[in-house]
Amino acid sequence: MGKPESFSDSSESLLKCFQDEGVVAHWHHRGSKHPSATSSWPWIFAVLIIISNALVLTLQLLQFNTRDRKSQYIGASAPYSPANDIIRLERQKIWDDAFSPWHQPPSDDTDAAWNKLLIDVSRSERSNHPEEAELQNENLTNRVQIENGDYMGALGVWHQLHCLDALRRAVHFEYYSPSDDPDQRETDLVHYDHCIEIIRRSVMCHADTAVYVAEWIGDSREPVSKELKSNAERMCVNWESLHNWVRSRALLPYQFKLLPGLFEKKHA
Repeated sequence: MGKPESFSDSSESLLKCFQDEGVVAHWHHRGSKHPSATSSWPWIFAVLIIISNALVLTLQLLQFNTRDRKSQYIGASAPYSPANDIIRLERQKIWDDAFSPWHQPPSDDTDAAWNKLLIDVSRSERSNHPEEAELQNENLTNRVQIENGDYMGALGVWHQLHCLDALRRAVHFEYYSPSDDPDQRETDLVHYDHCIEIIRRSVMCHADTAVYVAEWIGDSREPVSKELKSNAERMCVNWESLHNWVRSRALLPYQFKLLPGLFEKKHA
């Protein structure tokens, strides 16, 4: 988008045009105290053009600012996602002292808070329309398909939240009583390694560039006497709008049926 022409530049160019055509000279003709209605029309026309140009320019700037604000998250040439159009951004402080139900010792209440993020939307499994999958260049040959023709899918953020919850449980393994089965333990370790990689890729992809400043919190030179803090803000996705959109497409338990998969087809 080129640099928009200023209002004053537009006005001057229009006035010059009319001056060149003798309109101004005609308007200021000294032979008549009261110019005729016919002689006033060129000026009225010029003013209307100037006002119209100003309105069009204002609307274009408003549209540009709206697109630019939205593109801060999804980008002007972002890959397709059905959620792109419902993304809403808002300023949030990097850190505050507000109570976080997810940042608590393991307990029934803490588990309930995490389950609300994950299970409320049936583990984020959702109806994925065929045309949406095609826009993502998905090969639908062996994809899990629902009886109505849609496909089962999940937004990446819920995959990452699931992984974060799995690592949280691994950290508090004594509370969550890990399995004594060696095979299950090996499976869990593979899952944890997978989750670490998933979260690493997401964190580096959406790099947080807000600055944290070190602050002394203890009377010693030891590392524990320093803490990184920040009063900065960053642009974040409005979670409620995204969560509500996913809930509207959630596949609720016992309310959908899957078409036969590879196993059923093979053993039919």
